[in-house]
Amino acid sequence: MREGYEELADVLMHYNDILLCYGISAEELKQWHQKSGLPLKRFFNTSGMRYRELQLKNRLPEMSEEEQYDLLASDGMLVKRPLVIGDHFVLVGFKEKEWEEFL
Repeated sequence: MREGYEELADVLMHYNDILLCYGISAEELKQWHQKSGLPLKRFFNTSGMRYRELQLKNRLPEMSEEEQYDLLASDGMLVKRPLVIGDHFVLVGFKEKEWEEFL
C-alpha cells in the first residue's frame, strides 16, 4: 500500500511544482490553512534551502499569520509539498497515516 501512496505523492509533487511556479494567492493559502486545521508552520518547507536562507526558523514566530500567508504566496519554494486539496480536507506533505484516512 505504501508504494502506491509514494507513487501518488511523486505525481502530486510534480503537479504542485507546476502549480507553485504559476503562483498561488495568500487568500488561497489562508483558505487551505483554515480547512486543514493544521498549524500554519506545517505549510512551510522547513527543510528547504530557501527557508534556511531567509532564516525563517527565527523569524516565523514573530510574524503575523497574514505576513506568513504573503510570504508563502511570494515564493512557491517555501511551500511544503505535496499539497492535496480536497472538498473537505487538505493534506500537507506526505504522511502515510493521514493519506490512508483521506484517500
